Amino acid sequence: MSKRKRATLIVLLIVVLVGACFGTVAVYAKREFNKPVFEIPEQEPVASAAQLPSEIAALCGYVSEVYESTVTADNVEASWHTEINLDGEFSTSFSEADQNIFAFAKDNAAGEIASFYPSAESERVVESKNLPEINVDPAFVAEFTAEQGLKNDDEDFYYVSFTLDPSALDVSGITDEEVYGKTVEKISSAFTVDSAEFTPVRYEMKFKIDRISNCALSAEITRGYDVKLSVTPAGDFASSASDNGSAEISLPFTATQKISFTEFGARFTTRAIAVQKNDMKALPADIKVDSEASKEDYELTFDVSKDGVVSIDEDGVMTVEENCDEPVVITMTLKYEGHTYSDKLTVYITELEVASNV
Repeated sequence: MSKRKRATLIVLLIVVLVGACFGTVAVYAKREFNKPVFEIPEQEPVASAAQLPSEIAALCGYVSEVYESTVTADNVEASWHTEINLDGEFSTSFSEADQNIFAFAKDNAAGEIASFYPSAESERVVESKNLPEINVDPAFVAEFTAEQGLKNDDEDFYYVSFTLDPSALDVSGITDEEVYGKTVEKISSAFTVDSAEFTPVRYEMKFKIDRISNCALSAEITRGYDVKLSVTPAGDFASSASDNGSAEISLPFTATQKISFTEFGARFTTRAIAVQKNDMKALPADIKVDSEASKEDYELTFDVSKDGVVSIDEDGVMTVEENCDEPVVITMTLKYEGHTYSDKLTVYITELEVASNV
């Protein structure tokens, strides 16, 4: 056989082999793509404890009531802190060189001032004396939004925000507050504050509410002021004073209180799951108790609607023992500090392939 014929045969053989490979892959891919996959039937949405009002007066009353019931509950913890923002244009009557020094000091002052505000991590709300009182007055609301989350992991929540007329802020007692006193004391080596004037320029509130339990999950209150200080420089700043020995400072000041609430309870983070026989899976359970509580402090149980189909250990790990034509309902119950919390999960056991996102 000539070299040309051998080369031609080799090429033909390669073409046949490649074609066979592509054909095999195509058949396999077709089978895989056409393989039936189990889809969870659409679940009934969980009912809200209260409907979100759309009219401003009713909305203000609803948010105020939810916040008040949250901060007086015996089964809620809270964490909160205050963030200070001094960004923005400011002016002084100092010399240009000393004004640059003041600007540097201002840029590093926000954290120092924030430390004067009370803060806490995981404190029972009924034991706190530092949580702010909130009463949203519709007469001062300039703009508002109120909506329910739309995503699967967000639909259990209401989101409400208010932009209020800054004139609703009471500035009469600011100079009597402890934070103001501590701030003035902190700068006393450089300035003596002779007078202070606060003009409200910003007032906003934002809330996240659990629509199922009707408990506030977070609150954010922002208050902004234009501040004018009349000061007498001391120490190294004394040379920066104007002819009459005093100086004026104008700067923006924004304080944002951020509060996160944790309501004790037990809830499944999804309404239904799909599994196969012999699967071992942690139940999608969210258990919330006091941050210092141990397992000995509460009782957590799981009841299954059909015996022998699935087993669940004390850590909430489910093992699928048998196939079942009907969906199985798991009821989770938490007993803690005189309260009982309960939620249900529907489990579909199928011989079909289960999608990775189910």
